[in-house]
Amino acid sequence: MKTAEIGNTFGHRGAFWAGVVAVIAGVMLHLPMYTEARGVGYRLAGMPVDAPMIIGMVLIVAGLVVTIWGLIPRDSPHALASDVHVRVRRSMKCG
Repeated sequence: MKTAEIGNTFGHRGAFWAGVVAVIAGVMLHLPMYTEARGVGYRLAGMPVDAPMIIGMVLIVAGLVVTIWGLIPRDSPHALASDVHVRVRRSMKCG
């Protein structure tokens, strides 16, 4: 079986892997501050946020967005509001 036949296709393979790398890098940038919090039970609450931590947060969010975009198949149908027809029937049950 081909990969496309079983459903494991990437819309944008490079974007997916770039997003994965960005998330991993973002998590790695959190580790120094996390290990510094060892003395207070690994609680980061109240600690000042440093530049690597902010960069890590941005990388994690951006990486998730790019990863999700990379997973969307290129030939996925785009449903427009004018293409969607919903019909609701009233139930005849009483009481």
